[in-house]
Amino acid sequence: MLGNIYCTIHRDTVREVNVIVGEITEEQQKKLERKVSRAMSAGLQVEWPDGSRQWIDISPLYNFDASDAGTSGYTWDASGDRIKCEYIRKTLASDGDTISNEVIKTRFVHYDKAFA
Repeated sequence: MLGNIYCTIHRDTVREVNVIVGEITEEQQKKLERKVSRAMSAGLQVEWPDGSRQWIDISPLYNFDASDAGTSGYTWDASGDRIKCEYIRKTLASDGDTISNEVIKTRFVHYDKAFA
């Protein structure tokens, strides 16, 4: 039993509040973590009880080689439709000023989504 937990998932016009009151099980904890992960992957922002907020940004990786201009640029997959990007979890602290970044994965993403 892990204790009480809740979070708010911000959508365009509606806030979805997820509350588990009382003692929670590991299964409930994992279910909430999956829900939060899906929401952030869909571009939504999650607010935690302490007032901090998290979201995921997709950032295309640009390789710059000053010695050889031919090797500078983006990394494309074999099909030429997808570009290598970092998924960055951004956290806005409850003070409203401090933003931290954490690279959580690197994947090839369709270029329309990478530059959206």
